[in-house]
Amino acid sequence: MSLTVSGPEDSDTIDKTDYISVAAPAVGGTVIVPDDHTTVQAAVTAVENDADPGEVIINSDGPFDETVLIQQSVTIKAGDECSPVIERTSGWQAPIRISATQDSDTVVVLQGITVRTDASGDFDGITISNNSSSNTLEVIIDNVTVDAKESQSAVSVASASINADISLTITNSFIQIEGEAAGSPECVRLDPYGYSITAVFRNNTFRFSGAGGISIEGGRDDKLITTTMDANLFEGFSSASGEGRRGIDISGTGTPGSLASPTNTTITNNLFLRTGLAIEVNGQQQHTHTASINNNTIVDSSWDGMDLVAFGDSTLIVSVYNNIITGTSNGWGGYGIYRYEASNGVVNLTNDYNLLFDNESGNYSGVTAGPHVLAVDPQFMDPGTDNYRLQASSPAIDSGVNSPPGGLGAERDLDGSARVQDGDGNGTTLCDRGAYEKGSIVLTIPLTATEGDGILENEGTVTISDTLDSALVVSLVCSDTSEVTVPATVTVPAGHTEASFDLTIVDDSEIDGTQTVTVTGSAAGWASGSSTIEVEDDELGGGGNGGCFIATAGS
Repeated sequence: MSLTVSGPEDSDTIDKTDYISVAAPAVGGTVIVPDDHTTVQAAVTAVENDADPGEVIINSDGPFDETVLIQQSVTIKAGDECSPVIERTSGWQAPIRISATQDSDTVVVLQGITVRTDASGDFDGITISNNSSSNTLEVIIDNVTVDAKESQSAVSVASASINADISLTITNSFIQIEGEAAGSPECVRLDPYGYSITAVFRNNTFRFSGAGGISIEGGRDDKLITTTMDANLFEGFSSASGEGRRGIDISGTGTPGSLASPTNTTITNNLFLRTGLAIEVNGQQQHTHTASINNNTIVDSSWDGMDLVAFGDSTLIVSVYNNIITGTSNGWGGYGIYRYEASNGVVNLTNDYNLLFDNESGNYSGVTAGPHVLAVDPQFMDPGTDNYRLQASSPAIDSGVNSPPGGLGAERDLDGSARVQDGDGNGTTLCDRGAYEKGSIVLTIPLTATEGDGILENEGTVTISDTLDSALVVSLVCSDTSEVTVPATVTVPAGHTEASFDLTIVDDSEIDGTQTVTVTGSAAGWASGSSTIEVEDDELGGGGNGGCFIATAGS
């Protein structure tokens, strides 16, 4: 076994912030930090193994002030009820460095941890490179927080030493960067130079100030970068470093004479808030960029909503459908969609079914809009609280196209609801425009009842149009509580589509004949549903429970 220690020059001592690499026979299995090893690096070195991957479980919040070097397959995850932090408070190395070196496929999983950079230095939160001669490196980052300050990138796949292809998946994570004044810091930077990369970003939050969201730079040697960005929040915020910059930036190397690499990007169901420029596709030299941009909501960009620009001999092939773009300001540009060609560059754009409204310099520049575009208020629920779901009267509901070029992503909206629902309750399922799909609530109650029937147990039902990952609380309102009362709410459990509730028929002493009572169910982001019940007066005689009536969704 060999031990290599890197510490300050002319020093005979080391401390916990020095970089320690231990090359030892990997044995696989599971180790616990701090029970089996007091540092994450020691635990990783003990179990990483491409042939028989091990697992590191961190049962302490830490923080662990170290650089963790990962060279073979391993899983690092938080223990139950733990929130471990791996950070660097000094030095120049990233808290986590993934650098595959073996001549076999490598899989690295990070789950449930926090990676933090608090030092002022030109390093990243997580760096990823594949130094293997020919085998694939797969990195899976799930439910991870990366908080990077004064850094170049929170997550970086950018190195001239990348020697083989990389697959990167980031899901359910929170990535925030407060960038340097200089450079182009990003939440995620993809620049694999001469090798291919496949990346998936789904259900994440990217927050940035003096920095950008995701940067993709087409490489060299005709290698393909394929990226899917689905159901993410991109949010710029103000700080001492400035405003948020580009949400998504796709460009080329700009190196004359290089054999340019193509990019293929799918951008669906995302919400962009207060970015400088939400989406930019910027072709340079010989690059070909293909992008499908569907069902996104872009709000309050200080530049343009979307820039499609081709220089040199580059070609852009872009389809833009079912998006909402509103509120861009003329800090630089101010257009909803901006298209520009120069020096033999070509932008092949198809677009339709978009809703663009209130963009300071105009909704379009250099763009011929499709025949089904709208230029009206999208009627968001509550922009003041960043609720950009659609009101029931929104013109974006059921007005999109169900099969746009490039598809609907995972066919789930930003809330996780199924795409293509009957949001306006007219019996036809059509896709909404923007990041959110308006689901519908159907409320079922008996057709009739008679005063004195008392509690009708579980005879009311609320049905929603799709299962959800979390419970949905539906508010119930009765139009006449002197005749019928219902509980204030009913909860549809996660993974279910319906829930039952009781109705109480009130027995009053009035001679008031048959009364019609309406019960309405509503929930934020859903089209409400209502139904009526006829309550017969027992002072006049007659009655009895009748059949069951199922209402269509209301407004």
